Amino acid sequence: MIDASRLRIIDEQGNRKIVAPFASRASAVMITVAWAVIMAGVGIEFLGPTHQAFRGQGEYRNGPAEHMIFFILLLASAYLVLTIAFNRTVIDVSSSTLSKKMRPIFVPFADIVMNIADVEQIQSWTYSVKGTKLRKVVAGMRSGRQVTLFADVDDEQVAREIAGRLLEWVRQGQELTR
Repeated sequence: MIDASRLRIIDEQGNRKIVAPFASRASAVMITVAWAVIMAGVGIEFLGPTHQAFRGQGEYRNGPAEHMIFFILLLASAYLVLTIAFNRTVIDVSSSTLSKKMRPIFVPFADIVMNIADVEQIQSWTYSVKGTKLRKVVAGMRSGRQVTLFADVDDEQVAREIAGRLLEWVRQGQELTR
């Protein structure tokens, strides 16, 4: 969900960006604390001395496979938590491209770069999820492809403002390249 109060619009000559964090600061803290508590419990289960002793399996013996499973689980979950808690969607409009990037933590296959001449329209769509109305900002390409730039915008006015601002920047860039 895009928090309108944390949305940043940067409109300087040669530097036009819209930056939206994935999660609010409170959500990021809650996600990180919940992950730490869960991983502590999983760590105790996988690596702790009670792992086999409480199950009546005799002596405590943990092999390297159990340590490797825990380590892989720890890394994968840490990447996921850090990405959700601290990443931002950055829409960047230059004189020739419109790009969507997830930063500062790299997300594979999430970056999209489009030639500004191929963008036909940018608009906001309203859809409903379990009774909650949400909006997304979508770029329509000349090829007929639709590219979602922002999803889960909760405020209709903010979604319209984002779409209008991006469309204005794209039109200005298209006129410069003609």
